[in-house]
Amino acid sequence: MHTLTYPEFQRDAEPVLRQVFVGNHDAEPFQSHVEDRLFLFLPDGGDLERKHYWKRQLAEALAHAAQSIGDTGSYLAVFWELSKEPLENAYAYIPISELVDALAYPPCPHGGSKQVWAQLDVPSGLGYCLCSTNGSWGLLTTMDEYGFLGGSSEFMQAVRSYFPDIEKEVLEFLHDLRLDQIYGDKINMEWLKQVLGHVYGAKTAQQLIVDSGLV
Repeated sequence: MHTLTYPEFQRDAEPVLRQVFVGNHDAEPFQSHVEDRLFLFLPDGGDLERKHYWKRQLAEALAHAAQSIGDTGSYLAVFWELSKEPLENAYAYIPISELVDALAYPPCPHGGSKQVWAQLDVPSGLGYCLCSTNGSWGLLTTMDEYGFLGGSSEFMQAVRSYFPDIEKEVLEFLHDLRLDQIYGDKINMEWLKQVLGHVYGAKTAQQLIVDSGLV
């Protein structure tokens, strides 16, 4: 892994990120041509062991799928587009061979940490965007405990094959929203329909909402 300066990020990485994502947008981040999409649930609280397991499985699935389609590298941008000023120490090139150690939890037990957050010296809870260097897939996470994964059908099929439980993340997210609703929290249903429709299409989005008991 090596860090990128902001000019290097603008020159080399940002055009690639734009192939997958319009930007770090709350409800409709994907470019229209992205073939296959998933909504991810990334809770910071709850079962710490489960959180570490899920994040490691995700990192391993990304690396496995990327290698299966011949990818060799990826670009990472922390807190993409959330600041009007260029961020320092926020951008990196990560070889696919180093991706699991760079993203996985808990930190590497063999001495110094290989995690990208430690090497960039930024908090691990910030949102970030990760894309292959050829723009065939991308992962976008937010600070609101959810994220998006999308890419070619071949790549996404490989992700699901390695990590079938990734399909359940949207169901866990909706379950948590249902619990919030039971305890009196107001759910922004228009936003929810928009974001799920963007990822899964309007018909599937509506069925997911109905099956969750939110309506």
